[in-house]
Amino acid sequence: MVTLNLEEIKLQFMNSIRTYLYPQQTVTTNSVSLYDNTIVSGTFNIFSESINSYGVYVSQIDGSPNPFVMSIYNGSRLLAASTINGTVGWNTISCSAVEDIVTSRASSIVITGDMDGSNNYYFATNNTGNLAFTVRVTDFVYKIFPIKQIDSDNLPVVVVDVDGRPIADERYLTGDQIWFYFNIKAEVYSKYTQEIDRIISMMDNGIGRDREGFATIGIKHISHNNISKLEYVKPEVYTRNVTWRIRQLVTR
Repeated sequence: MVTLNLEEIKLQFMNSIRTYLYPQQTVTTNSVSLYDNTIVSGTFNIFSESINSYGVYVSQIDGSPNPFVMSIYNGSRLLAASTINGTVGWNTISCSAVEDIVTSRASSIVITGDMDGSNNYYFATNNTGNLAFTVRVTDFVYKIFPIKQIDSDNLPVVVVDVDGRPIADERYLTGDQIWFYFNIKAEVYSKYTQEIDRIISMMDNGIGRDREGFATIGIKHISHNNISKLEYVKPEVYTRNVTWRIRQLVTR
């Protein structure tokens, strides 16, 4: 039985957005050698002004290599660096909050080390050659309008909610099945207009890829709906909202 649970639907959208919006490249099918490449790196947009942890995936170790250095940059500015005796699997380093991150500027995670052909680390990549990494940041996806967060020192912010009352349609179905139609809306706030549009694009990508997650709660179809014009919330804070049209099959 699938019920119309708006709280569950909002949480599914939030989890999908988090998965694909937060900085990560975690596909681990192939690998790249540190010895062959000297430097291994991955670029991302951080969408946060603080970092909780960062890490990379080691797919293979040859011999007894020297430790490698894992660094994280915002543009050319070094935010943090750690020397690591790598192990196969995820190698994650805790990181205290870092100030003065410019969220609209590209960031990168960089791996360097003194290796040779017999003592070497291999880092997992996807088929485009990107480093398999993860960067955890302060959560900025909410299900309740966080008015205290809408200020220039705590951005970006994404607010997810149900927009309008669900409409039931029983045509062509038995009495035990009902189609519900409704909208999900995400409001995006940022100091940078280009960041708002990048976040919306990445949310669309993540929701499109997370079909299996939505299918588990009976959502059979998600389509793009309205996108608002860019507006001011107050000086130096911009907002735009985007909606998706949902069709959910409810059984009773």
